[in-house]
Amino acid sequence: MAYNEFAYFYDEFNGEADYDALYGYITDELKAHGITDGILADLGCGTGLLGLLLMQRQPDLRVTGIDIQAAAISLAEQAAVKNGLADRLTFRCADLRQARQYFPTGSFDLAVSNPPYYVPGTGKVSQDAARCTARSESEATLADICAAAAYLLRWGGKFCLVHKPERLTDVLCALREAGIEPKRLRFVHNRAEYAPSLFLLEGCRGGKPAVFRRETGYAEAENAHFTIIKEPAGMRGA
Repeated sequence: MAYNEFAYFYDEFNGEADYDALYGYITDELKAHGITDGILADLGCGTGLLGLLLMQRQPDLRVTGIDIQAAAISLAEQAAVKNGLADRLTFRCADLRQARQYFPTGSFDLAVSNPPYYVPGTGKVSQDAARCTARSESEATLADICAAAAYLLRWGGKFCLVHKPERLTDVLCALREAGIEPKRLRFVHNRAEYAPSLFLLEGCRGGKPAVFRRETGYAEAENAHFTIIKEPAGMRGA
């Protein structure tokens, strides 16, 4: 099944996700550093799309997805089993604000996140509980997510995330406050003449302050072949 079809089902459950850009950015990062294996945490993983895509490109990775929504985690676990990846692609239904209860510090080499883009009460407000959690910081704030990444990463580990351009200052401040130094920034444009719709940022746990690298990129969808696990009718808001 094409990536766009897979992403459609994910977006239906998880709101305004954009994994095209984040997936390409992470695979570029892995290639640049010569990383072919390692332990990766997907913070706020939803139904596990990013982990599945990364496994296609980097089959020796081990990925743990973490999300507070039990319904999404159930779908992610089913997809991992259906695609024969359950030994390397695992999931934990957990609150990122309580990461210390579930993992030792420094457990991961790389952390990634497509976090909620909006502070509560802004953006499009959904009446659906699952979609609201995916879109707005109703469960975990940006600061909470950055703090969780800092705790979970080893010293020198990388954190990659995607966010809206209007939240750039918030992201930079939250990262530095958590002890993750911003290192690489890429604005994503749908077309060259358009303003950026997203940005991608890489930070380093315990990194030294420095002028970080700014890039411009254009995200294109990748093709992937996976078994899709779609939520049954009535699951939303569970």
